[in-house]
Amino acid sequence: MSLSVCVVDDDERSLKDFVETLKRIPELTVLTAQTDPVLIVSKILSGVIKTDIVFSDLEMPDLSGIDLCNQIGDRAVVIFVTGHPGFALEAYNTDAADFIVKPVNLKDILRAIQKAKEKLIARNKLMLPASDRCIFVKLSPRNVSRIKLIDLLYIEVDGKYISLYIENQKKPISLKKSLGNIYDQLPPELFMKISKSCVVNMNRVSSIVGNILVLDTGSTHTIGSTFMTEVYEKYDSI
Repeated sequence: MSLSVCVVDDDERSLKDFVETLKRIPELTVLTAQTDPVLIVSKILSGVIKTDIVFSDLEMPDLSGIDLCNQIGDRAVVIFVTGHPGFALEAYNTDAADFIVKPVNLKDILRAIQKAKEKLIARNKLMLPASDRCIFVKLSPRNVSRIKLIDLLYIEVDGKYISLYIENQKKPISLKKSLGNIYDQLPPELFMKISKSCVVNMNRVSSIVGNILVLDTGSTHTIGSTFMTEVYEKYDSI
């Protein structure tokens, strides 16, 4: 049984060492290793990353391992990896498959993987309905917001900021991030970059005439000349 895994730990050294250990297990494919738990959750819930197992530290800024486990739900099986055994009771009250205490050893990892397999078989690898796919965005150091992708209409560059336009919200969400940073969290089958400064939800497109794309909300967007072919090719099979 081949398994895809993600690893999240805010300690870069610990993260690197753990990934090296996982690479010794032939049945595992490490998709990504990150120090940012919010980014991992966003990519899983948006569908950008489809993983079987998430190995997660417990005590992390912005989003704890407990919160990560609760947010992911049935989209992946979580295995906690921590240097604080005192968190064990709280961890066991979640739906995580197992709890590994640092320093880790291969025997403990293999035990945890076996428990994760049992959960995956029981869940039959349930997929997240398209209407529930979402991302998380960090509005401030202590403010993280969940956005349903079905409601995310488009994203535009606004100086040093990007603006996320959400259906039924009067004002866009402004973030001091690059367009590429947020675009990497979005599933490519749903979102497309139509210019250097704009990404649109292709499920919300009403029409495209020449270089003008119109969303079902009535907003119009200019397709960049270097993006024109790619945009039209998306509809070649229709």
